[in-house]
Amino acid sequence: MRLLGKSRLNVLDYTDKDTNVWISAWVAELSNADWKDEESLLGAFPRVMRSDGVFYTFPICGKDSLLIKIAVYFNRSTAVITEVVYK
Repeated sequence: MRLLGKSRLNVLDYTDKDTNVWISAWVAELSNADWKDEESLLGAFPRVMRSDGVFYTFPICGKDSLLIKIAVYFNRSTAVITEVVYK
């Protein structure tokens, strides 16, 4: 998948080692993914939460207090990071 909006991740605290490792792995996974549908996305990330239509929310390091929200367009093989959410 083509991953757009990576600059939105700049708000994250990369001094935290766990967060840094998780983000690096997550970006690599999404960039190399070949998801054709929601089922394949959920197979790779079972904890992802679906929201409005094309939007999915990923808990960073399994924490529900820090999330990445993306829009996924399976037909275009494109994902767009829309925001980082702190709860």
